[in-house]
Amino acid sequence: MTATRSRNQSVSLAGRLADLWDALFISGDIASIVPTIVLLLMPALSLDAADWPLSLSIVVPTLVISVIFGYFLSRSRYNELFALIVSGIYGLVFVLLIAAFSQSSNPVRGVEIVMARAFQWVIDAATGGINQDNLVFSLVVSTLFWFFGYNAAWHIFRLDRVWRVIIPPGLILGQYGGLCG
Repeated sequence: MTATRSRNQSVSLAGRLADLWDALFISGDIASIVPTIVLLLMPALSLDAADWPLSLSIVVPTLVISVIFGYFLSRSRYNELFALIVSGIYGLVFVLLIAAFSQSSNPVRGVEIVMARAFQWVIDAATGGINQDNLVFSLVVSTLFWFFGYNAAWHIFRLDRVWRVIIPPGLILGQYGGLCG
């Protein structure tokens, strides 16, 4: 009796997971998410190839998570403004956490390091000093790439406007090619 009950519970769990997968992903969504991530990685990798002081250990995870998060928001019932606000809040938190984990394996210590360096950068900028901290630059670029990834997912999966996703990375790469070529 218990073996039958255990088997029914595992079948029920597998059925629930299959139903959850079908509810979250429509046919072809995974095949669209992967090229979107690759498309958005090209400008980030080109900035690194141009020797910009950019930490890919912060930018790349931020970009991947932003596309996935944007996908789930695009499938939600939230309106565009509310989804943008939610994405912005979560984006700031994720960028801070990813940067914290890149600085220290202890997340509390990592957040302290990131906040101290960002605060020092703000003080130096406000007093006319020079602070060329690569972490702060990586935070700013990661935040921009968060909105870039969220916007790409929103336009592909919610609005079905693929060209609005293809053109911005092309403009970034074209601008880089025009400056360096």
